[in-house]
Amino acid sequence: LWMHAFANIRKTKSASTTLVIMFIIAALLLNAGLLVVINYGSFFNNLKDELKPSDVYFAMPDKIYTDEVKTYIDENKHVKQTQTNEGIILGTKILSKGEEKSFPIMFTNMDEKREINKWKFVGDHLPAEDMSVYVPDIFKAVSGYQLNDQIKLNYTDEDTKEEKVLTFTVKGYTEDIYFSSTDTGYISFYLPEKTYQKVKGILNKPEYLTHLVFANLDDVKNVPVVASGIREIMNLNSASLVAADPSTMLLVIDLELIQLARCMMASMISAMMVMFSLIIVIVCLLVVRFRIVNSIEEDMMKIGSLKSIGYTSRQIILSVILQFSLIAGIGSLIGIALSYPVLPAISKVFEQQSGLKWEQGFDGAISGVALLIILVIIILVAYLASRRISKLNPIHALRGETTTHKHKRNHLQLEKAKSSLPVALAFKSILQSLKQNVMMMIILIAVTFCGIFGVIMYYNTTIDTKAFAEVPGMEICNAIAVLNPEMDQTETVKAIESMDNVRQVQYLDEVKVKVEGSEVAAYVMDK
Repeated sequence: LWMHAFANIRKTKSASTTLVIMFIIAALLLNAGLLVVINYGSFFNNLKDELKPSDVYFAMPDKIYTDEVKTYIDENKHVKQTQTNEGIILGTKILSKGEEKSFPIMFTNMDEKREINKWKFVGDHLPAEDMSVYVPDIFKAVSGYQLNDQIKLNYTDEDTKEEKVLTFTVKGYTEDIYFSSTDTGYISFYLPEKTYQKVKGILNKPEYLTHLVFANLDDVKNVPVVASGIREIMNLNSASLVAADPSTMLLVIDLELIQLARCMMASMISAMMVMFSLIIVIVCLLVVRFRIVNSIEEDMMKIGSLKSIGYTSRQIILSVILQFSLIAGIGSLIGIALSYPVLPAISKVFEQQSGLKWEQGFDGAISGVALLIILVIIILVAYLASRRISKLNPIHALRGETTTHKHKRNHLQLEKAKSSLPVALAFKSILQSLKQNVMMMIILIAVTFCGIFGVIMYYNTTIDTKAFAEVPGMEICNAIAVLNPEMDQTETVKAIESMDNVRQVQYLDEVKVKVEGSEVAAYVMDK
């Protein structure tokens, strides 16, 4: 059986090579996709277990963090545990990839003791010196800051409007759940106690001071209830959700929102990888079935001779199954092996988006499942396609006949064809091999879909991202002006609209509403 299987592979070297390549691609995508789907999510969950993040945090400027608010949170029936930390919030511009980009930085005292919402170092770090800073790992992955590099934070003084600079030395990289990604609000810069107090003295304004209340609740569904109570105590109007005055802004971020923000991109990419791999596997199955059916037709006399010298139908079928199992197994093993060197590049993409430094080693269980999935499907398809061998009579097979009387229907009589002879012959050939042609059409549809979808996704996520960014349904604006909600702003909107270089203005009015007991922000705009 092994000899027959290898002989058939050698006989169809080009077709076998093509199938091996297809199985390499399918196994690579399938294994990588399964690793991301299963292990990336569990990696984040393990990180949560390690760092013990709270269910929610409330960020309140010093101006509105009163004793009344503190008492309300501590005595709230839904709040089971709290931890309050001080932070300094500063809107800055930092050099990233040769450009200045805006970052809302929160300076945190790294020497404060924490029971919940802990943080840790990622990779190597150096001892603290004067004006040392430990930055989120995303600043290394995206902006390229290395140990002992100078990082300059440009900001505008709120009173004098003077441009100022804070310069730090990068001494290490950090990871925490809430403040390590650009997609989750503030980015935390961890400073030693002396440096933190020095920065606090340099800024020296209560407007920069913020209190972070980390809270564990009896149920995360009660986050809006607690937040609504805080708003009522502080008498915040709806505009405070966007904060025309930053000193009255209440920021509420829960753990579910953070997990969605940091893992959503990985989930989308892994889902697409698995989808593409399944499409390629389906194409491989169609090709395998096509090859088996054709080989039975072409090797009819060979099969008859094998049966006549004593080979059973079961043995011949097993040799066919073995042939394509070997092709699928070799291609799948190579693809699975190649998926592991590819994973660091995928992890780098995730790291730049989510700030999570995910390192995946060899996972025998997942890789074994990926290999088993492909092999089981191939064996099943090969068996179903080769079952007709058992119906072949040796005498008829030696004559090249599948049955005693089998004549193909003449779908198109050439003498009666009204078109030219080449066209008539083409249509006749299509109709006589209808099953194979339909199979070829399905293969081409699947391959074309994969190719076009991949090109479109690359173009819209890398080259021209406008359409991708506008998926939520709103045009992306260049600037937002938050206006005083206590005044009629009709004239202000008209003034902005008449400014030079302003192409379009859309005015949104924000209203605070309750939906099934939960407080949400609703936006009203003209058509």
